[in-house]
Amino acid sequence: MMLTNMVFMMMLQVAVAMESKETYIPTFTGNEDDFNLWWMRFRAFATLAGCAMAIGRVADANLPSDDSSPLKDDEEIKARKANFYAMYALTLAFQTETLMDLVRNSCTANWPEGLAWKVVDALFQKI
Repeated sequence: MMLTNMVFMMMLQVAVAMESKETYIPTFTGNEDDFNLWWMRFRAFATLAGCAMAIGRVADANLPSDDSSPLKDDEEIKARKANFYAMYALTLAFQTETLMDLVRNSCTANWPEGLAWKVVDALFQKI
């Protein structure tokens, strides 16, 4: 229950950040011709939303190995929060089932909400 409340609060914070900066999550249909433009816009959005460090092609060094493990320091807190924000943004950005499969495939027992870096890496391999 605690995780659900935390997730809801994070989603709410992203929505407030988006509204206050008059921005939106850029959407992607999977069309390769649109990828570069979408990726530049999505990176800009991720920067505004505070989750740019979570959308690399490798895991953030500060990301804990487990979603539910106790956090050791502020850097781990930031990394986990950024991953949650990035996962929600990617989920809302993707417009096809094929792209949503990338999100679903990033979910593990240790990270049931998924790992953003795995989605990004799989997306780059696909495109």
